[in-house]
Amino acid sequence: MLMAKKILFIIPSLAAGGTERVISTICNNIDTTKYDPHIYLISDTKRAYVINPNVTVHSNNFSRSLSALPHMIKTVRALKPDILFLTQSHINLLLTAVKFLLPRSVTLVARENILVSLRNKKWKYKKTFDYLYRVLYKRLDTIICQCEDMAKDLIDNFGIKKEQIVVINNPVDFDMINSKKDDPIDLDFDFDLVTMGRFVPFKSYIDLIEAMPYVDENVTLLMIGDGPDRGMYEARIKELKLGSRIKLLGRTKNPFKYLSRAKLLAFTSRYEGFPNAVLEAGACGLPVVGYTCLGGLNEIIATPDSGLLLKERAPKQLAKAINSSMKKQFDKEKIVNLTYTRYNSKKIMDNYEELFDQISKK
Repeated sequence: MLMAKKILFIIPSLAAGGTERVISTICNNIDTTKYDPHIYLISDTKRAYVINPNVTVHSNNFSRSLSALPHMIKTVRALKPDILFLTQSHINLLLTAVKFLLPRSVTLVARENILVSLRNKKWKYKKTFDYLYRVLYKRLDTIICQCEDMAKDLIDNFGIKKEQIVVINNPVDFDMINSKKDDPIDLDFDFDLVTMGRFVPFKSYIDLIEAMPYVDENVTLLMIGDGPDRGMYEARIKELKLGSRIKLLGRTKNPFKYLSRAKLLAFTSRYEGFPNAVLEAGACGLPVVGYTCLGGLNEIIATPDSGLLLKERAPKQLAKAINSSMKKQFDKEKIVNLTYTRYNSKKIMDNYEELFDQISKK
């Protein structure tokens, strides 16, 4: 009997987040007769995802990835995994920088989660980060991109070879979503629109708040999430006297019970990777209205059956799109079926295991 190939996933934590959800889905669904999955947690606090007992979790409590680096190297050298699976940009850079300290037998795989060239623009030392990506990412054996835009970005702007890249979309765990989406809601607020994501500048939720005065006055908005821009949102909501129409819910372990009861998901990001919020909305039969952007959004919302995306970024135009979409009769079952056919966990796991099989044969 062949020994299962060991895969070590390195991830900051299992707190609520898109990357964390994807990695937990991969580990919980991987064929353990062929693969022996391990998760290295840089910080094991505020777990939002349950991990199956047949996945070995290496828990730590480092405050930063950089401070954890010596211990990460030590763990990799001790475990000698067949595949070292890196999950976020800063971890990808750190481990490729010290590749010479890792066992030579290890295949280095990294999953990219954003359009690097656009994200780097916000950094003070943009040119330095651009240089690091150009040099260090070439040391990776395989780079997993979530969408075609992400792959094109690495090829065009960082000189990564096409042969080095594999595009695998994010999986949607329908069993988990279906088990939670009908849970009762204890919320004294009726809502029509919903958003789900971090309150950070590139999400551009301020545009949605600015659009609400032009949206039909009986339409209300529930914003799921939290982040550094919360204070700005609260202040603008107060200035526009929208307190009765917009509620900031904060983080929740079960967003699906809200998605399943809303009428539209509002989406305003300037750029994305492959937005889990849109995928999970689709799993709940929820259409999307908002702005188009670079990333995987246009691949997910490929037809008018799934929503309406605007090229012009303007609150008044967004309000018009919301008003027209609220009147449209979307086929929720069709949206669910489209999402399932393209992104169900089994389909995406087949893509991952095909990649792992190819690596194992080398």
